[in-house]
Amino acid sequence: YPGVDSTGHVLSVPMAGHPIIDNEKTRADFEALKNLVEEHDAIFLLMDTREARWLPTVMGKAAGKIVMNAALGFDSFVVMRHGVTTQDPSSQLGCYFCNDVVAPVNVS
Repeated sequence: YPGVDSTGHVLSVPMAGHPIIDNEKTRADFEALKNLVEEHDAIFLLMDTREARWLPTVMGKAAGKIVMNAALGFDSFVVMRHGVTTQDPSSQLGCYFCNDVVAPVNVS
């Protein structure tokens, strides 16, 4: 759409199970991600690993934002919408990671 107002951001998402090499850069990337989540109505995640999607998904759920997640596996493709808080608690969608039984780990 030619009338879209968009900007690009280059950052690394802090991931569970991965070592922190540069505290300053990791903190700056986290703050940038936090600001992006807070400033937008929806979050679209096109990331390559499960642990990369974990933090933005949980942050989106905590902020009450819609999170769209696209995951490409070796033999599958999954698109998932994570829910937002509604007036009716029985119609609220859960967050995949909030309801998962496996904690995120370093798989790369």
